[in-house]
Amino acid sequence: MSDTPQEMKHDVLSIDEIMDGFSNYDGTYRYAEVEAAIARKEEIIPRFIEELEKVLENPEETAEDDTLFVHNYALMLLGFFGASKAHRVIIDLMRLPADLPHRLFGIIITENLPMILFRTQDGNYEAIRDLLHDPYAYSYCRAAAAEAMSYAVVEGLLPHDEVLSILVELLDEEETETNEYFHTLIVGVLCDICPIGVLDRIDRAYDEGLIDPFFVEREYWSARAMAGTEVCLATLKRDMEQRSLENIHQKMSWWHNFNTYTGPSQLPVVHTRQRKQKPQKKRKRKQSKQSRKRNR
Repeated sequence: MSDTPQEMKHDVLSIDEIMDGFSNYDGTYRYAEVEAAIARKEEIIPRFIEELEKVLENPEETAEDDTLFVHNYALMLLGFFGASKAHRVIIDLMRLPADLPHRLFGIIITENLPMILFRTQDGNYEAIRDLLHDPYAYSYCRAAAAEAMSYAVVEGLLPHDEVLSILVELLDEEETETNEYFHTLIVGVLCDICPIGVLDRIDRAYDEGLIDPFFVEREYWSARAMAGTEVCLATLKRDMEQRSLENIHQKMSWWHNFNTYTGPSQLPVVHTRQRKQKPQKKRKRKQSKQSRKRNR
């Protein structure tokens, strides 16, 4: 099949044209601009970092503006590139208070952030630990930090027992409105890496009402412990492969805010992680407006 006009022109786009294409949100997935950004990786990384720094300066303004979208492309592509220079600003964005990260980045938080954090950390997990231990950060960002550390266990970059100890200690954290569902999410990650040796603490958290049984059933963590660490990590390895950013078009073009696709005629097939989702509460007044725009 012959190339589409978008495919033919991507290699001649300037950096400014790429950024303009990402900035001018019109419901179209910018396939050509993504291809051009990949081709000009080293030149465009600093521009993407600048965009995220701008968001950090005025996050509320960005979250409220339906026309702004470049920061979503920037975050995903920086993760795809494994841009370690972007790691700190990404962490700082994810430590914004309340649900600001979700309002800014939508489904990226639950679907892609763990892999983005893992790919940009460059062997230093201190910033990820800072996010994980920040009681004022959004629960799903903290859980993404925990998942990023679980990926490091799979790859042999962090010891299993060390990460297990770090995560189980978080079950002692007092639950507040800010960290709603946090304990449930942490137990999910504990089960991913095998909760052997910490079942009593998880049972106690369940008895204390800290774990949502809809999200993680009580029998599940016992089954994971019985499966053993090797089996659990092999399963998590397969999950990591599904959540890989290698096919970046596949990971972005399906977002609900895109109603037009201009890439190859074969639309991507998306495989998302199948986990029970928490019951949805009513959104704030502005949130319903944002949901029509953001990639949820």
